[in-house]
Amino acid sequence: MNFSKQEAEAQNQKFFEMIYGRVLAEEVKDAKGNIVLNAEDLLNKENIALLEAANIEMVKVRTPLVCNTVSGICQHCYGMDLSTRQIIQIGVPVGVIAAQSI
Repeated sequence: MNFSKQEAEAQNQKFFEMIYGRVLAEEVKDAKGNIVLNAEDLLNKENIALLEAANIEMVKVRTPLVCNTVSGICQHCYGMDLSTRQIIQIGVPVGVIAAQSI
């Protein structure tokens, strides 16, 4: 799914906050054609800073909305585990199951 700075602003959202925690679906290049980040990179604070420095205004990210996994959602489409700030690990309870365990 593509996310752009223009779309974020139209929704009164900040572009880099909108994509934080997601995983890139394809590599991101700057205006000179240099690779800034690779596909499958997690958009954490460090990688967001690289995108900001390169003045990137659009990225393609993985999303649960179009995940092709037969059952559930793959870890790349899920994105960041907000408790560890890393890519979610397989088997970690999330959503309703995690809420029920609290």
